[in-house]
Amino acid sequence: MHSCELRVKDEWMRHYQTSVRKLVRHLDQVPQMATAGKQIEEMLSLDLSICVSGLDRMDSAALDGLESDFVHQWETSAGLISQWEAELLQERLQELLHAADDDAKTQDTEQLRRLGGFLQANRDLGERFSAELQAINALEARE
Repeated sequence: MHSCELRVKDEWMRHYQTSVRKLVRHLDQVPQMATAGKQIEEMLSLDLSICVSGLDRMDSAALDGLESDFVHQWETSAGLISQWEAELLQERLQELLHAADDDAKTQDTEQLRRLGGFLQANRDLGERFSAELQAINALEARE
């Protein structure tokens, strides 16, 4: 139904909406269709424009005034997600380092090595978790 770029042309969207409205009118004798028809109409009237900060611009004329608020809100959400990911990564690193110090389980040690490789491959994460990387390297040196 969608292109690989997840875009549909306005003409296709109008045709889709017209077809759905005809279907709703065709089934108007079904008792539940009155409620469903209202819900469908609400859905069809939604603005489904998508904004990807830095890559895209909103194409909806109705939301021009809200664009900066939306982008700011999206960037804030992205920042929170990034923070949560870093906290979870920190927690997992600490668990693996603690387990490796306690009894050097091969599974934990292998996970720690893979995670260390991942951190080194991503410079920003390598910088953020430099102390943990040093601990991983120290463990590997002991083996």
